[in-house]
Amino acid sequence: MSEPENYSLSRLHSASELPLEKKLYFNGFTVALSPIDCSIVLQHNDQTIALISTSHSIAKTLVSQLDSLLSDFEHKTGNVILKLDEINDLLSKG
Repeated sequence: MSEPENYSLSRLHSASELPLEKKLYFNGFTVALSPIDCSIVLQHNDQTIALISTSHSIAKTLVSQLDSLLSDFEHKTGNVILKLDEINDLLSKG
C-alpha cells in the first residue's frame, strides 16, 4: 500500500473512533459560492444539521476526489449511481 493510501486509511480509522456527536450523516445539501469561499449546508430529512465552509481550492479538490472514487466504484461494480435530479426525472415520468 502506498504512503498516501496508508495516511488516508489512518485518518479514516481515527475518524471512525470519534464520539457519536461528532459524526454526521446527511441525505441532502445546499451549496453556495462567494468570492471568498464555498459553503455547504448539510441536511438530514430536510432539517439543517451543519454548515461547512471551505476554500475554493479545497472544495474543487473534494469534488474531484469524490468523482474519482464514485467513478471507480461504478466501474468495479458495473452499477451506475444516479444523481438525485436523474432519480426525480425518472420518478416524475411515472
